[in-house]
Amino acid sequence: MASNSMIQRTTLTDEDYVVSPPKNCDLMVTEVKQMIDSQSQFTNEELVWVSIVYKQSVSRRRESWNSMKTALDKEKDTGNIGKVKKAKSLLKDIENEIRFYCNDILHILQKKFIPTATSNSMKVLCYRLMGDYNQYLVELETDDLRIEMCNNVLDAYNAGYELALEQLDAGSHEYLALVLNYSVFVYKTLGNHKKAIEMTIIVRNDVASQINPKSLSPKALDVLKIMDTNMLKWGGLHVEAETDPQGTAKPYHASF
Repeated sequence: MASNSMIQRTTLTDEDYVVSPPKNCDLMVTEVKQMIDSQSQFTNEELVWVSIVYKQSVSRRRESWNSMKTALDKEKDTGNIGKVKKAKSLLKDIENEIRFYCNDILHILQKKFIPTATSNSMKVLCYRLMGDYNQYLVELETDDLRIEMCNNVLDAYNAGYELALEQLDAGSHEYLALVLNYSVFVYKTLGNHKKAIEMTIIVRNDVASQINPKSLSPKALDVLKIMDTNMLKWGGLHVEAETDPQGTAKPYHASF
């Protein structure tokens, strides 16, 4: 779906509301899909490349979506019915493009990468990406469809979380990155602040007790720094985490 709607969009007023179109993003997506169709086995580097290409394509559209929502609110305030109608139409176009690319990468992850993953860390990365792209879909939906998308996010993150607990060490970057994104979703989208803080505390405690700090990769250290920043923002420094008998954080199951 290499739509021209982003390229053809103009501003609703003299102010630029929409970001510049993604240069070559859609072309890169096409090239990535050709690579995927021509192979039956993939490396971790190829998975990272695919995730970056789709992330660029979706992220630029999400920026446009947020800008257009702001533009729509401004036009509603002015009472300009014509521009409100145009803004709603453009917003719908952007949403459809986001859905297309998110569903495309989700299908690729589920059908191509997870079944052929050559390592557990690669599988955990796949599950994190599935959770992330389902999160982008959550932003667009309401009511029952939003609940369905939230459950898809939880299913993906929980699958990766449980696999990482069994197969990866506490200092693994893939594990830490998954827990980071998982906890932010639980905190911001589901509004369960206590559970998000508990998840972070468990991971930080496991790293402190099981891992030599000198053995942590730079990427893992970066994730831990973000976790610490979140804990400061969330006021979680004095919260006790709820664990199961083995001392691990309990998976999150939402009640909508």
